[in-house]
Amino acid sequence: MTTRPEGSFRAWLWVAVTGCLAVMFVLLTLTNVPGVTRWPGGDCCKTEFANNEWWLASFSLVVPIVLAARQSRLAGLAAAGVSAAAVWLIPVTIVNRYDDAGKGDGLEGLTYVYAGVQILCFLVCAIAGVRRR
Repeated sequence: MTTRPEGSFRAWLWVAVTGCLAVMFVLLTLTNVPGVTRWPGGDCCKTEFANNEWWLASFSLVVPIVLAARQSRLAGLAAAGVSAAAVWLIPVTIVNRYDDAGKGDGLEGLTYVYAGVQILCFLVCAIAGVRRR
């Protein structure tokens, strides 16, 4: 009879929870937006391709990342990786939407900076969350 190391199931459960939450945040960030809205009586328009509130709320993914890291170092890094992969889709989609709308001026590429800072935060939390034994 084999025994499972204590906490391994919980660690990978936190990875699964983190992945589900990350996908939820990405979908809410990218679907609750008006896109290109023309202002009445002119050529001006407002472009919004991501919901900033939901993208900012995705920083709360650090909680399940730390909880996974407290169970297992590998699970913490896996949770951070899953979150990073999901969050990286946001700026990729934003840049593609700007290009498709013909509104891109190059500044939309700065969304990668925001995602990079967020991913760095995930990795720091995964490393810092490891329990010292």
